[in-house]
Amino acid sequence: MHTNPKIFLYAVLFAQSLIPYVTAAAPAATGGLITLAVLNAAVPAANSTSSCSNLPAEDKWPSECVDNTVAVTSINKALSKYSISRRADVVAILSWMAYESGSWKNYQTHYPSTIPGQGTRCMMSWTFVSDYAKELYPDKYATAIGQHACNATEATDAEKDNVLALVTNNDDAFAAGFWFLVNQSGDYYTNKTLVDGDYDSFLTFNNEVLYVGTDPALVAARKVVWDTVNATITLDMIKNPRDSI
Repeated sequence: MHTNPKIFLYAVLFAQSLIPYVTAAAPAATGGLITLAVLNAAVPAANSTSSCSNLPAEDKWPSECVDNTVAVTSINKALSKYSISRRADVVAILSWMAYESGSWKNYQTHYPSTIPGQGTRCMMSWTFVSDYAKELYPDKYATAIGQHACNATEATDAEKDNVLALVTNNDDAFAAGFWFLVNQSGDYYTNKTLVDGDYDSFLTFNNEVLYVGTDPALVAARKVVWDTVNATITLDMIKNPRDSI
């Protein structure tokens, strides 16, 4: 999707916060939904209501930050809305979102500078934000983008931010990654290409679908997040046709 060097700082902080969790048994989830205890272990940097009051000095967008008590409700709504039940899919999208948003600190790309129209918790590029918002809110989308409704590539920066604002509410921002998996990822969703517990398949997803770049430091930082989420999420899967091979 994009390469975001500044998020590396968040990834380092994230890694430091993992120490109490990496050797502990993963908390159980019930009913196919992620519990707060599970999410706290999966995304420990957001495990406290004080998480958003201890932001790095360079993070000048505190209003975008939420903690896991907020995130868990929206994530569970998204899992239900898009019928996501495969653990490999859940781990991939949660780790993608946690990395890109700095553990829910931002819903718009600000590093190295703010990018108009690029955001949600997975920091989708403008093209996908436009498609997502248009699908969810066609009338509001038309108003937000104005004369460029038929040609989003020519939208002004202000119009892009107007459209992004339609989908930065908690439910839509946390659902965006799952929408992307279902609607924009081709075989990775329809043919269950993401393999449960297999980092290499997630890395291929990053390279072939998200286009996040191959900088070794950033790849390593993403793996730290994926490893933690993968070790922690223990869903009792919601049974649906996707669970049958």
